[in-house]
Amino acid sequence: MPLNQIRKLYGVEKQAKALEPEARHALREQKSRPLIDQLRTWLDKSLMQVLPKSALGKALHYLDNQWPRLTRGRPYCIRHRIE
Repeated sequence: MPLNQIRKLYGVEKQAKALEPEARHALREQKSRPLIDQLRTWLDKSLMQVLPKSALGKALHYLDNQWPRLTRGRPYCIRHRIE
């Protein structure tokens, strides 16, 4: 599921690239926000099922620790310009 969600996020960004800022924002709100919310739900569930010191556990904890950078104030969905 997570790789599929990330692939879909890249697809949304590919569509958004050609749009004006307001349309890009609307597209992200409509398509990216639900994907990010689903990814967070999956992450929360997975963190409880994986040993923290395993390779997967370390990767999931890294994502969890980096989550605020992705979603602080929902910048992915709110910012008009992401480089």
